[in-house]
Amino acid sequence: MATVYADSALSSQVSLDDAAQVPAPVETADKAAPVTGNAQPPHPIVAKLGEHGKALIAPMLGILVFLGLWAVLAPQVETSLGALPGPVEVFSQGGRAVRRMAGLATGEG
Repeated sequence: MATVYADSALSSQVSLDDAAQVPAPVETADKAAPVTGNAQPPHPIVAKLGEHGKALIAPMLGILVFLGLWAVLAPQVETSLGALPGPVEVFSQGGRAVRRMAGLATGEG
């Protein structure tokens, strides 16, 4: 029984010694320094873009790559009706269709 007591006393002494050797945590300064001087807060739209900007980069890049590939590869595709239209042709025809439908809705045509 005395052996158990001596062992537990020794183990508690070792753990206290080990705890004394653990370095104290180093305090660091905040990375975001407070704003001083005449700095104005950003416009709310700019602040929102900053928050969501990273989420918008990948979709915007994907759309731009798609449009670029469409513009380059569409003239190379031959169908029985001719070449596949590129994004510029589709956009212009879409604008014409919208203007035509707007004219029909107002009774012009």
